[in-house]
Order: sequence, then C-alpha cells, then structure tokens
Amino acid sequence: MWQMALNFCKSDLFCQIVVNFSLKIVGVLFGFLLTLVVARYIEISVAGDFFFLMSLGFIIGTVFKFGLDQSTIRFVSTSDVKSHAHINIMQSVLLISIIFTSSLLFLCLTFLYLFHNTLLLFDVYVLVVINAIFWALFNLIAMGFQGLSFSKTSVFFMNICSNALFLIFFILLRPTSLYSLLFILLCSSAFCFLLSYLFFFRQHLFFFTRSIDFTILRSSIPLFFVSILGQLLFWGGQLFLGLFESSESVAIFAVCQRLSLLVSFVLTTTNFILSPKIARFAAAGNFKDIELLCKKGIVITSGVSFPVFVFIFFFPDLLLNMFGTEYVIGTKCLLILIIGQAINVFFGPVIYILSMSGFEKDLTKCSLLAGATLVLASLLLIDAYGIEGAAIATILAIFVQTFLASFYVKYRLNIFFYRLS
Repeated sequence: MWQMALNFCKSDLFCQIVVNFSLKIVGVLFGFLLTLVVARYIEISVAGDFFFLMSLGFIIGTVFKFGLDQSTIRFVSTSDVKSHAHINIMQSVLLISIIFTSSLLFLCLTFLYLFHNTLLLFDVYVLVVINAIFWALFNLIAMGFQGLSFSKTSVFFMNICSNALFLIFFILLRPTSLYSLLFILLCSSAFCFLLSYLFFFRQHLFFFTRSIDFTILRSSIPLFFVSILGQLLFWGGQLFLGLFESSESVAIFAVCQRLSLLVSFVLTTTNFILSPKIARFAAAGNFKDIELLCKKGIVITSGVSFPVFVFIFFFPDLLLNMFGTEYVIGTKCLLILIIGQAINVFFGPVIYILSMSGFEKDLTKCSLLAGATLVLASLLLIDAYGIEGAAIATILAIFVQTFLASFYVKYRLNIFFYRLS
C-alpha cells in the first residue's frame, strides 16, 4: 500500500490532481465566502429564502441541461480535435440545450405565475429561471473543457468565476433585499457564460455547424433523469425544509451542507481529472486500467479527506460560529452531513464510471431509488426532527445511490476497489 502511494506521488496523474486540487481549493473558498457574506450580512430569513431559491434554480438549470453534461465529457473526450469535431459537438450541445430550454421556458414561467403567491413574487422567480439558463450554459461549456482535458479551465468556469463575480458585485452594490441578491446572482452567471463562450470558441466565433449531432441524445436522455435526481439528492434537503420549515432552518441547513462538502471536494477534483480518462479507457474496453486509475485516485482522496473530516467532527461549533451565533444550533446537522460525504469518498467515482462507460440506464435505476429514498425519508423525518431529519434523509439517499452504483460497477465491469488480493 505504501509503495503504491509512493509510486502514485511520482506520477503525472498526481501532479494534475495537485494543480487542480489547488484550483478547487480556490473554488471552495469562493463558494465558502459567498455563503459566509450572505449569512453574516443578510438577515437570516432573507438568507434562507435566497439559499432556497438558489437550490431551486440549480434544479431548474439541471433540467435545462437535458442530461448533456456527462455526455459532453464523453463525446468531446473521444472526438478528433484536429478536425475540430469538438466544436461541432459543443455547438450541437448548446443548440439542443437552447431548443429544449425555449420549449420549457414558457411552461416554467406559466407554472410560476400560477403558483407564485405560495411563496414570494413572480418577478423573483423570473430572475431564478433566467439565472438557471445562463448557469446551465456555462456549465455545459465547462464540461466541454473537461472533455478536452483542460480541467483547470473547467474548474475555473464551473467553481470560481461565477462565485468570484458574485462577491465582486456584492461588495460594489451592497444588496440587502432578496431581489437584489438574485439580480447580482443573475449578472454573475451571465458574465460567466459570456466569458466561457468566448474562450471556448475564440478561434471559431464565426463557425456555425450546419447540422446538429443528435446522436448525443441517446446518451443524454437517460442521464437527464440522473442529473435531475442528482440535483434533488444534493439540494433536496433545502427544498423540503423550505416547504415544511422556516426560512431560518433553510439558511442553517444550507450553511451546514456547504461546510460538509469540504470533506469530499477533493473527490470532485479527482473526478474532473479521471472522467475523460475513464471515457477513453471504456471506449477501448480497458476496464482493468479504469480500476487501477481509480484506485490511485482514492489514495489521495482518502488521504486529504480524512483530516478534514476529523477537524469538522471535533470542532463543528467553531466553524458554524463564523457565520453567526444563530447557526451554531446546526451542529448535529453538520455532523450527520459529513458522514454522508465520507460515504461518497469511500465508494469512489462509481457514478462517473457508469456514466462514462455507457451504462446510463443502470445509473438511472440507482438515482431513482436514491431519489425515492430522499423523498420518503424527508416526509417522515423533517416534521419530527427538523434540519437533523433533512440531514439523515440526505445521507440515506447518498448511501443508496453510491452502494447501488458500486454494485453495478462490479456486476457490469468487474471493477471493485477493495479487493483483498
């Protein structure tokens, strides 16, 4: 084991992970600062509404992506870059997303207009939906960069750019209302999309594909449901709390959830590096290479995540107090959520392996069962236990999804990361 770790530290993969890990730290820092400034300088009820609408916007944005994010990585990573096939793929991806978004936009706004009086104002929802469009588009472009193995650029646009722009606008405009917060969130996403588009197509700004490559839809349609369910797993706790509990509970849970991600953010960084490599190995049928590659990734992921887990486990009050004394009551919630992130780290990139290997239908089954677990557990536990109930429901859903995905990876590809021999 130690020799394996030593050899891994000398590899190019380790160097890539270290560089992207550093960028991911910057991204996590900006996300942390966004949560911190909103929690500390905005009234807790307004902050709770903002976090609730952010989570709703991310789910709407995932619908607008139509499952094209993972398919983009897979198709771009296996395309012929010299013939500019990746440009045709990315333009097809964006056009499909825009066509799908346009068809849904009218229905979405009509629905919000009919039901807006149950929570806030219609114009607030309009900002949420428009922000979701720009968020979906710049995330798809970031996936294109990831497919080209430009992982540093992908991390920048996906995790750093929009958060950094939000903080800049926050400092300049000093928002106090929910509407102003959502407006600067929209401006941040719009500028991030513009920058990512210009950077990706900088040498092909006036090249337009004559035909849309619809073959990508064969992979994206199953992943469409996976993506929605994935966002439900991530943001579902906040959504159910927003429906059944107070805005203050949403704010506290949102802060705890973002802090818990410190345990597994290195896994996300590793997945950024591994996913295009997994796609190439899977296309060539080299599944043993996938197993060896992911084992190396788990070594560094576990090594970094463990001390972070220990620190949060013993000092949760210290971290929560940074956001304000009213957030300290979320201590138990935070401890429960970090267990869920530790489960993610333990199972490794099994979800990416299924999606990159063409087993989207199996991944859909995992996500459906996990989503059903989240909904049922939330309905049963939130009313009785509040934010702790939402946290328990979240980690139960995470366990169901990752355990089933691990089973399918072993069943379909004979890949298992913890063999005794």
